[in-house]
Amino acid sequence: MIEQTRSGGGSRSIPAAARRFDSAAMVQRSYPQRELTAVEINRRYLETQPAAHSTADTAAQPEDGEALPAIAVDQLLADRSAAAPFGELVHRMIEYQLTGIPGRVPLPPLFTTLEPQQAAEIEAEAGQMAEAFLDSPLGREALAAVAAGDGRLESELPFLLQVDSAEGAQMLVRGQIDLLLQREEEVLIIDFKTDRICRPAEYAAQMAVYRQAAGELYGRPARSLLVYVRGARVEEVSTEVELPGLVEG
Repeated sequence: MIEQTRSGGGSRSIPAAARRFDSAAMVQRSYPQRELTAVEINRRYLETQPAAHSTADTAAQPEDGEALPAIAVDQLLADRSAAAPFGELVHRMIEYQLTGIPGRVPLPPLFTTLEPQQAAEIEAEAGQMAEAFLDSPLGREALAAVAAGDGRLESELPFLLQVDSAEGAQMLVRGQIDLLLQREEEVLIIDFKTDRICRPAEYAAQMAVYRQAAGELYGRPARSLLVYVRGARVEEVSTEVELPGLVEG
C-alpha cells in the first residue's frame, strides 16, 4: 500500500510515492481454480488410466480401437492440422439442417485460405457426412422432433454444473452439449466426433459430466451417445466416473 506523502505546503509528492511503491514488499497470493471444462475433466480422467490414448486425430495404428472409413480429404486435413475445423464444419451443417438456419454454412477461417477446389472438396465431404447422420435412425428422430415444434430438441446447449470435490470444495464445470433430444422417459445426449479411430472409452468422463448436467436440468435419466460421423457410427458411453476425485486441485 502506498502511504500518503505530503510536502510542507500540503501537496502530494509523486516522486516520493513512487519510491515507496518501488521499495514496497510484494505480497504473493494464489487462488484455487474454481472452474473447469468438461474437456479438462476428461483429460484428467485419461491421465489416471493405465493405457490412456491421445484423442488427437492422427493416422496412427488403431491399437485397441477400430479404424473408421477414410475420406478423400484425409491427407489435406492432416497437412493442414485441420481435423478440429473439419469437425466444426460437419457439426454446423447438421445444426443448420436441424434448426432451419437459412443459407450456406460458412467455412471455418482455416479453410478460406485453401485453393477453391480444395475448399469445395472439404465442403462436399462434410456435407456427405452431415447427410449420412440425418438419414440415420437417430438423425430422422431428431428431424421429427424439429418438425413437431415442441422444443424437444436442443442444439449447442451450454451448461454450468457444480461438482463438490471429495474434500468438500465446490467446483464449477462448464460444457456445451452438441445435441440433446428429450424423450418421454429420458434425455438423449448426442456428441459428434470426427475421429479416425473409434475409441469411445476415451470420452468416458466428458460424457459422465454431460449426463449429470442433463439429468439435473431435465429431471430424468440421461444417456450419452457418440456419433462418429465417418460412417454415422453410434456408440453409447455409459461408464460411471467418480467426478469428485477429478475436480480436486
